[in-house]
This record gives sequence, structure tokens and C-alpha cells, in this order.
Amino acid sequence: MRLRTKIFAIIFGTKTRAGNTFDVFLLWMIILSVTVVVLESVRPLRETYHDLFIHVEWIFTIAFTLEYLRGFGTCPPTEQT
Repeated sequence: MRLRTKIFAIIFGTKTRAGNTFDVFLLWMIILSVTVVVLESVRPLRETYHDLFIHVEWIFTIAFTLEYLRGFGTCPPTEQT
């Protein structure tokens, strides 16, 4: 099995252990990302941890962008009719 096919199965398949693990990991990333945004909306926390929040948000943004692009890179080509 080609690497591209394996990665596709992990990202888009939920019936494999790796696919399920990937989905759970991605859900935790989303939850943590939303939590950081919510915490940043609290003025005392924002004033104290502004730089940390910005760095963490950039890390999540880069991670989500890479995951999105990886999805494009692993999709099988569609057949043209």
C-alpha cells in the first residue's frame, strides 16, 4: 500500500485504529483552540498572557493549515467522465 493511500485512510477513515486516533487528536486540538480563544476574551487573562495566547493561536493555525493541505495532498484523483 502506498504512503499516500495509508495517510488517506488515516485522515478520512474512521474504521481503523489510526483513523480513530487521528480524529480524537484533531477534536482535542479544536477544543483546545476554542478554549484559548475563549480565555483570551477575558480581560485579566488577556492582559497577563497576551503573548502566550498569540503564540498558541499561531501554532494551532499552522497545525490546522497543514492538516488541511495534507488532506488535499492525499485525496485520490477523481475520474473524469
